Amino acid sequence: MKKLALLALVSAGLYGCGDDISDLQEFVSSVKATQSGYVEPMPEVAPFQHEDYVASELRSPFVAPQPELIVEAVEVVKDCLTPDVNRIKEPLEAYAIDNLTMKGTVGDAEGLWALMQTDDGGLFRVRAGYHMGLYFGLVTQVRRDGLDLIELIPDGSGCWVERYTDVALAE
Repeated sequence: MKKLALLALVSAGLYGCGDDISDLQEFVSSVKATQSGYVEPMPEVAPFQHEDYVASELRSPFVAPQPELIVEAVEVVKDCLTPDVNRIKEPLEAYAIDNLTMKGTVGDAEGLWALMQTDDGGLFRVRAGYHMGLYFGLVTQVRRDGLDLIELIPDGSGCWVERYTDVALAE
């Protein structure tokens, strides 16, 4: 019985290997007749326009840009809130608040310190009483999850307005 089944299987396999490929040739010719051989031309490339570099008008491309600083021309108006412009600036006052990231906290006997990283990779520690940011920011409190900051923003009339900012710990 097994020999008969094997013989039937082999004969069915050989039957499929016949020389009649007319259906395949018919399919190929129908596909060739319906397909178009058009290829869109390449787009035209605009010619390169060379521009001379005039160093006197632009900053050098080989020097890293410096953080922008607020103009120190502070007009003193009586009976108005103004920052202390005669105070010596601290290192983190050269950076905008959005260029500073709180990375963690460190505690000691004096209290809690916040670890602040600048956008250029510098790492600083600050605590209450330290200044940071371009707008005369004063750190009022350091918490485990962030710090509180009071900035002085010019109002355009010669006076300054306090703005409270919460700097959160980066995830």
